Amino acid sequence: MLDNPNSAGEISPDIALRDFPKLFFATMPRSGTWYSFFLFEFLDMALTGSTRVRQINEARIHLGTKIVKCHGHSIYPNFEQIYKGPYRSAWDDLNFYCNAFNSGHNVVEQAPEQFSPLQSDDLKIIYLYRNPLDQMVSAFHHNKGSLSEQHRTYLEPKSGERVPFSSVSEYLRQGGLEGYIKQFFSYHETRENPNLMMIKYENLVAEPCRMFEQMIEFVGFDTELEEHREAIENALTMAAPDRVRDIERKLGRALAQDQSDPNGSHLRGGQTGKWKNELSPVDIKFCLNELSRFDIPAESFIFE
Repeated sequence: MLDNPNSAGEISPDIALRDFPKLFFATMPRSGTWYSFFLFEFLDMALTGSTRVRQINEARIHLGTKIVKCHGHSIYPNFEQIYKGPYRSAWDDLNFYCNAFNSGHNVVEQAPEQFSPLQSDDLKIIYLYRNPLDQMVSAFHHNKGSLSEQHRTYLEPKSGERVPFSSVSEYLRQGGLEGYIKQFFSYHETRENPNLMMIKYENLVAEPCRMFEQMIEFVGFDTELEEHREAIENALTMAAPDRVRDIERKLGRALAQDQSDPNGSHLRGGQTGKWKNELSPVDIKFCLNELSRFDIPAESFIFE
């Protein structure tokens, strides 16, 4: 049970798993994953008075907001079974150069009753993504310090050896963009689903309160109640980047425990528009051309 045994804490996990609305929250790597995660966590803590959120397998039971949520990098759940469109063969040919792009299938396989849209017609799905140019820049710099060889290297076709990415341009061409498209396309093709909400990272950074309210309203949370508004404001304050860095300092490690530098941070500033200083016109054209192969227009993104 929660640290506070009163009110919402009296709801048993089994009842919550059965009765609460379910939310599959997916993110593109380097697109506000931890920020959005903590927004939900701190909101729940403010509502319940607890210092933690209960987790059963991959399902986080939010007793304050009354939702059951999973949170991570993933393609659209069950996309392989759902999508039969004209780009299916081309999509199948795309690869994830590392496992950072798609772990959500594990959640769906472990808890299909909660997180499979094939078994749960009312499953809500939120997808948070960043424009591909900024995402390439952020992922390259973050992965340089990764403990995982798979994340910081690619398989060189001629030699068959793993080679470290030497530049954003190389990361773009040797797996980064391919993985981005494979994940993003699965949501782009299902964007008409009323149970799917797609959130641009750039909007979340610019207007965190408005975008967070849209997310929680999407799963049925009333943002107009006074006590709820206070809890939302508290969550926004507690999830701010400087507060999260304080958490990392207290832990003595990066949040994801994936960095070789013991003093490293999972957060890299989060600014938009860094691509302007690191990608050439040739790189940008290559990116947009690859997106267009899957009928993904540049207007799908915010390039600042």
